[in-house]
Amino acid sequence: MAYLFFLLPLGLFLYFLGFLPEISAGEQVREAWPWVPGLGITFAFYLDGFSLLFSLLISGIGAIVLLYGASYLEGHPYRDRFFVFILAFMGSMLGLVLAGDLITLFVFWELTSLTSFLLVGLEHHRPSARRAALQALFVTVFGGLFLLAAFVLLALAGGSYSLEDLLSQDLTGHPNYLPIFLLLALGAFAKSAQFPFHFWLPNAMEAPTPVSAYLHSATMVKAGVYLLARFHPVLGGTEVWHGLLTAVGGVTMLLGAFSALTSQEIKRVLAYSTVSVLGLLTFLLGVGSEGAIKAMVLVLLAHALYKGALFLVAGSVDHGAGEKKVENMGGLRGTMPWTALGGVLAALSMMGFPPTVGFVAKEFLYKVLEGPLLVAVFLTSLLLVGVALLAGIKPFVGKKPAHLATSHESPWPLWSGPVVLGLVGLALGFGASEVGRLLVAPAMAGIVGKEVPVRVYLWGGLNPVVFLSLATVLAGAAAFSLRGILRRFSLPWGADLVYDRLVLALERLAKWQTALLQHGYVRLYAATVLGVGLLVTLIPALRLPLEWPSFMGVRPYEALVLLLMAVAAFYTARSRSPMFAVVALGLVGYGIALVYLFYGAPDLAMTQLLVETLTVLVFAFVFAAMPIFAKEKAVPWTVLLGAGIGAAVTWGILLTSGQTKLPPVSEFFAEESYASAHGRNVVNVILVDFRALDTLGEVVVLVLAGLGAFALLRRSRGNARA
Repeated sequence: MAYLFFLLPLGLFLYFLGFLPEISAGEQVREAWPWVPGLGITFAFYLDGFSLLFSLLISGIGAIVLLYGASYLEGHPYRDRFFVFILAFMGSMLGLVLAGDLITLFVFWELTSLTSFLLVGLEHHRPSARRAALQALFVTVFGGLFLLAAFVLLALAGGSYSLEDLLSQDLTGHPNYLPIFLLLALGAFAKSAQFPFHFWLPNAMEAPTPVSAYLHSATMVKAGVYLLARFHPVLGGTEVWHGLLTAVGGVTMLLGAFSALTSQEIKRVLAYSTVSVLGLLTFLLGVGSEGAIKAMVLVLLAHALYKGALFLVAGSVDHGAGEKKVENMGGLRGTMPWTALGGVLAALSMMGFPPTVGFVAKEFLYKVLEGPLLVAVFLTSLLLVGVALLAGIKPFVGKKPAHLATSHESPWPLWSGPVVLGLVGLALGFGASEVGRLLVAPAMAGIVGKEVPVRVYLWGGLNPVVFLSLATVLAGAAAFSLRGILRRFSLPWGADLVYDRLVLALERLAKWQTALLQHGYVRLYAATVLGVGLLVTLIPALRLPLEWPSFMGVRPYEALVLLLMAVAAFYTARSRSPMFAVVALGLVGYGIALVYLFYGAPDLAMTQLLVETLTVLVFAFVFAAMPIFAKEKAVPWTVLLGAGIGAAVTWGILLTSGQTKLPPVSEFFAEESYASAHGRNVVNVILVDFRALDTLGEVVVLVLAGLGAFALLRRSRGNARA
């Protein structure tokens, strides 16, 4: 049964494939349902050339990974969970790239973080897997907070949450452009493992290989790149955009390529090379020209195919040979010929050999860059050629080590995936012109916001770019042979260590804050809450004009009731007897009931009397068994705080009494109670209709409190009997 799950993403792939003629002709598909109409938020989906490209990669590679995972995780105790989590992730990722509304996009953005956390931590019995899952979650959700702020500012600046409406605008001249762009870039950098957030991706290799092949090569890690590309028409083209993306992308691609070539565990090699290519994609978006965007789309497509294949090859080698250290591999082509074929095809595409789609991507990449930008990309590319030789060629050539003598070919679901992806990369290279017409041109139109002429070809004749590609391969082979020397220059520390230090500092801060605020003294808890509330409300209120009311209309019996309430409140605070304090506090409540009665609200007065009587009786029964309050030394600041709270409440009442009166809401409730709710008791209608969820919440709280008290009483009785 597990082997049939791949049919679901395969069906989705065929479904999206059916949109190719329509989308390549310049059309878009839209679906929307009202979600929060009052705020203009809809649950919307939007399919154009760029989102279609991602949808085909997500569903197509997803089908291969699900078939692969069914065999790779045969007998694994968590295989069922794997299918649930990865299908949930697939749906979240499709929702992300197809979202047509900012809030819809954000919801699916966070769902990808949550489901990837579950997938990375699938083998949660291992501490390293738990740490990697938490680290990935912390970093990506941290970026998500910035992204949410960016989306809110973007909607305010553009006047809409609709993605289609926003993409038709140019907000580069808006006063809030800089914070919008910086917040959005931080969210994208965290998701796509850009420096300095790059460290979480190699650590996420604790996940099973099918997870790494899917999340960390073709889908989730490209979400940040998708986000930046999607908002290129709205925010791109400025000096800040160019400077930040080229700087961060350039550092990431060079650091990732160097780290990949100097790593030894094959999945970490592939992870760091993924970081490098993600940096390259960000770098090209920073360049921002039409040629750079075209190269970005081609690199994105080629990378998804060859990197997904190489991850699957790594898992197949681990399954058939039981080895993860790439330096301990070699000579496996005889015993694992099909896996070797998939690895070699993927490696050739990664190195840029014709006629693969990787060759096409590298040709256009070199063609659109010049000067320092070209030098940086050339250095990155030669290091990645060394990585391709290390991860895709070395395991299958040379002399086989003795410990691999018992190696054998993996089951067909494990080697068929890499072979299929490798052959697809080869076919797309041969059909480069059709790839340009059906995939690249529509994707570019979705990124730049307009249709642009696109011509993609496999061979453009002998030119300087071809010779530069050949030089890249030769230099990459030299870097591969010198990888042992390069490892001596690896940094002894890195962003991962900084992350650990930050987490440790956060834990220490939490302990200090807990010791400071969670001290167990109820009086200090109340003082903290009331003091902060006093500062938040009183300071702004002091700036507002105050209108002193006239006290000439206060009747003598009203003044007497207010005086009795003040005296009762004073003795409540000063009494050492719990019973006397309860009675005095009850007098305050009865005084409030009289005030209600004076102002013509007998129903509220009756409710207040009943509640106050019940409260006094309950407190009396409870406090009857309690000792006398401990006598505490009076602290001057508590007196000042109490006086300040009283002054703030008085000040607020005086301020509101002098403001322009709004139409009373009671008229609305009175009319709607009869017209809509068909009830005659307005108070009851408010409780059970207008505030139904609020009332339900209060009832639930009371029930839970009652159950808790009942359990405590039963336990105390049981202990007494024992």
